[in-house]
Amino acid sequence: MQVEGALKNGRIWYPGLSVPGDQWRVRQTTEPSGEMNCVFVALRLLPEAALLWLQRWPALSDTLLLFLSGRRAEA
Repeated sequence: MQVEGALKNGRIWYPGLSVPGDQWRVRQTTEPSGEMNCVFVALRLLPEAALLWLQRWPALSDTLLLFLSGRRAEA
């Protein structure tokens, strides 16, 4: 994930992992997130039914997760 979030009161908020309890903002970050963090967020955002459907075609699932993890050239 190439963004970071913060709440109005200055506390850190993790976009895609929780619902903010206050006004929030996001900004682009120059520090790349770890690959596994990106996959984790992608898995949280994709509905369970979609993930189960994707598993019918493992190559498609692998390609999508590679793309969402930021490894677009390999996808």
